[in-house]
Amino acid sequence: MATKLSVRWGRSYVEGILPKIAAVSRAKRIFRLDDDEFPSRALLTWLRDVAAPANKPVIAVPRRAVAVIDSMAVFAANVPNLPPQDLQFRGFLVDSVRFRKKIHTPGFSFDESDVLYAPSECHIYHFDWVVRSRERRASKLEFYERMEPGAFELLKYQYLYEDFDPALYEFSPLDDSDVSALTLRLHEAPPALAEATKGWKRFFRRIACR
Repeated sequence: MATKLSVRWGRSYVEGILPKIAAVSRAKRIFRLDDDEFPSRALLTWLRDVAAPANKPVIAVPRRAVAVIDSMAVFAANVPNLPPQDLQFRGFLVDSVRFRKKIHTPGFSFDESDVLYAPSECHIYHFDWVVRSRERRASKLEFYERMEPGAFELLKYQYLYEDFDPALYEFSPLDDSDVSALTLRLHEAPPALAEATKGWKRFFRRIACR
């Protein structure tokens, strides 16, 4: 069951507000999705049937960056400077981790033996390249550079894919027709993120009932 929480964002970044989320939530375990992300069907099933009974302190999940190239919805099999599968440490037992307010980290520290890794088909779709213009992504990258010098060089491939050779990313067509259709709709008329989130919730309800 998902719970909606009201947390003051301020001028922070997502890793900086994880302690606030943990403080206002009554949940023992938290699994975080950003407003430009959506879980695959396989991930939802795996979280319910495998991760929940295992009860490991930390859950790591692969992430697929989604784009539209030549009117086709694709994902990047590789993003330079990112680890294979762009693993995201998004699930955690609140009392089992130590929070760290550092940009582009899990937001907490942990022991490797505490991690349960989701298989490759159980991934998060990342729509940043679809719902944000290159200008907005460049602005975000500049913010990270101010917060942490050197971030631009490290993260430029992740945010500004249009500036580099597509072959670096090994783009492949999306293998989920519903997610592909959603990607194309978002690309044709990028909504405000709040509206996009409403659309994803409707989409989630539809696939969850299958």
